[in-house]
Order: sequence, then structure tokens, then C-alpha cells
Amino acid sequence: MSEHENRTEADVTDLVVLIDEEGAEHRFIIVEVVEVDEEKYAVLVPAEDDDEGAVILRFALDDEGNDILVGIEDEEEWEMVAKAVEEILE
Repeated sequence: MSEHENRTEADVTDLVVLIDEEGAEHRFIIVEVVEVDEEKYAVLVPAEDDDEGAVILRFALDDEGNDILVGIEDEEEWEMVAKAVEEILE
């Protein structure tokens, strides 16, 4: 079995709104969800600005058990996820 798996195209239609440090809202479309070492990661692209690159965030749960997206701060984790995403997009 592969160390990562991805969702089908039909599943990938989620629009999310992320709020930056300054309180500004940014709309993204989740184009892929990848699982690496039992963690799930979302590959997002901006909904309005095609010039911006893709963003990869990890799914987590907040204190109330709701799904949230968080940044990947560990360099080793980031490299594993980036490699998995590259393999899927090839």
C-alpha cells in the first residue's frame, strides 16, 4: 500500500476562506487532499488570483472538534508532504 493517497476529482470542490494575521479574508479552492503518515493535507489554490501559487496546509481539529487548516512548520514533514504532492501531480 502507498504511503499516501488522494481523493478523487469529484470530491475536490471545497471552497475555504482563510483569515490572515491582519484579519483579511482570502478564498481558496481545495484542489487535492493528500494523506501522508496518517495525516491529511490540503493543497489549495487562490479562488480569485491565478498568479498566486498553491498552498499546502495540514488538517487538524480545534478545541471544539472542528476541522481546521494549519501551517506545516516542521521542515522534515514539509519535505515529505511536498514530495507526495509532486508525485500525485506528475
